[in-house]
Amino acid sequence: MSKKSSKRLKKITVFLAVLSLTCATAGVISACDKEHTHSYDWKWDDNEHWKVCECGEEEEGTRGEHLFIAGECDCGATDSVAEKKYGKAHGQVKLRGLGGKYENDFSDVTVDMGDDVDPDFNTETGEFSVENVEAGKIHTLTVSKPDYQPYVVSVLVEENEDIEIG
Repeated sequence: MSKKSSKRLKKITVFLAVLSLTCATAGVISACDKEHTHSYDWKWDDNEHWKVCECGEEEEGTRGEHLFIAGECDCGATDSVAEKKYGKAHGQVKLRGLGGKYENDFSDVTVDMGDDVDPDFNTETGEFSVENVEAGKIHTLTVSKPDYQPYVVSVLVEENEDIEIG
């Protein structure tokens, strides 16, 4: 190899070394040198989620369990809505009139458990029953009649149970 070729080879080698160092510093060669702006996207599995940059770096503090609201987590994971379970409830309306005597006139009485539940009420006997009450959920039963203080009670029914409210 001639002296001229040797000098030329050294110059090319130095140039490539400087170019390589410049590219690495600018973030062109390295996968993540903390010099670029990270762009994180959600990743998840069946149990948890986390954010990862396009360079492969995981964002600290983002790993955690899913919190499903209406079947969806903020990370984009979805959960099938659990099948609802139901129970029943029944009872006898007791209206106390002035002087402490019980009233047997059940006309104008309303028995209400909200929009999701429709109680059957017998205005002759004062008995009520409720089918398909969602189990494990607290419901509010309200019995009312004009000129009487309403009766309000919380109701919790377990699956396949028929509880008495009174």
